[in-house]
Amino acid sequence: MSDTAKYDVSIDEHRLDKEWVEQPERYHVVAREQADAQSKVDLAKSRVEFVKGKLYKEIAAQPQDFGLAKATEASVNAAIATHPEYVKAVEEAHEAKHRAHILTTVVTAFDQRKRALEKLVDLKLADYFSQPTAKSDNKEAVKEMEEDVRLRRRRRRREGATKK
Repeated sequence: MSDTAKYDVSIDEHRLDKEWVEQPERYHVVAREQADAQSKVDLAKSRVEFVKGKLYKEIAAQPQDFGLAKATEASVNAAIATHPEYVKAVEEAHEAKHRAHILTTVVTAFDQRKRALEKLVDLKLADYFSQPTAKSDNKEAVKEMEEDVRLRRRRRRREGATKK
């Protein structure tokens, strides 16, 4: 399943039964991805701390190898902050955090989708989407109007398909 389809929260109100059947699986997929992304955030934070500690020890032991005259707290921390290995670890942590935030919003959207499905079913049960009925003497006129609507829809679809 592509990311676009996986994260699609739209609802076809004419397929409510199928939408309900698909909802738990689709929710599970994105919730699992969000949990995995959060785990990656935690690992990336640990990596940042590990790199920082490792570099601190190296710089404090051999400050001259890092362009420092002596190892003060401020100079060691400044050297760590600009070290390529530390910068890369911080960037990876930011990327992981961004991905987790995006997936958190997708999970929230699927929660809202569930509530929308519930409300659509309530409306359906209340005959909100019911078809109007006509008296027997007006049935022919209603059939003609329905056929006219069908023809206009087909024409629009064909026109839309030829424009693409």
